[in-house]
Amino acid sequence: MDRVQVVKWESSALGGTQNNTQPTPINPQEDALEAMGLYLQDGSNRDTNILIARSGNDMTFKDVTNATPKTLTNILNPSATTSPSFKFNVKVTDYTLYIQTTNVTATYVTTDGAAPGTGNQIPLNASTGVTFSALMTAARPSTGTVSNWAMRGSAKRVAAGTCTVDTGGIQEVLATGIVGSLATDVDIDNTNKLLRVKVTGLASATINWVCSIRVVEASL
Repeated sequence: MDRVQVVKWESSALGGTQNNTQPTPINPQEDALEAMGLYLQDGSNRDTNILIARSGNDMTFKDVTNATPKTLTNILNPSATTSPSFKFNVKVTDYTLYIQTTNVTATYVTTDGAAPGTGNQIPLNASTGVTFSALMTAARPSTGTVSNWAMRGSAKRVAAGTCTVDTGGIQEVLATGIVGSLATDVDIDNTNKLLRVKVTGLASATINWVCSIRVVEASL
C-alpha cells in the first residue's frame, strides 16, 4: 500500500484558512477532507461495495455482508436493535449513564458524563411507548460506601406531542445502602422529549454515579 498525500486547492471562501492559488499537498496534521461519502478499495477490488457516508446526523457503514447501511451507534451499541420490516417498529436499547457530583444540587446522569443536554440523554421518539428498567450505583470514594437502586416504569409520546408517564408511574423496586440526601429518580423532559435519570448527591462529598438502563420501545 502506497502512502500518498492528496493535492488541495484551498481558499477562505470554501472554509479554509489559507488561499492557495496553485495545487498544494494537504497538511495531514491540519487539513480535513470534505465529501459526501468514501468508497474503500483493495489490491484486487475496485467497486462501490464498501461505503462510509453520512445520513443526517449519523455516520453510516455499508459492505457486501451488511448491504443496509449501519450507523456508528448500531456498531458501538450492538444491543440497540430495530425491526423496521415488521408490522410495526420495535427497538431495544441499552444505555450507560454516569456523572460525578460534589454537592446536593440535583442533576442528571448522561451518556458522556458531561453536563446534561439534549444530545446526551435518552430520547423519546414520536408515536412510541416505552418500558424501562434501570440499575443505579453511587460510590463515595472517601468512605468506600456504595448505594444501590433498581427502578422501572413506562412512558409514551403520542405523535410529536406531549410525553407522559403511564399509570403506575416510576417504581423504585430496590434501594440499599442509602446515606443522607443521596437519591435518584426518573422523569420526563417534555420540552426536549427526553427520558432522564436524576441524581442528588451529598454536600461536600464526591459521589460517582453510574446507571445502566434498558429501554424497550414499540411504535403507537
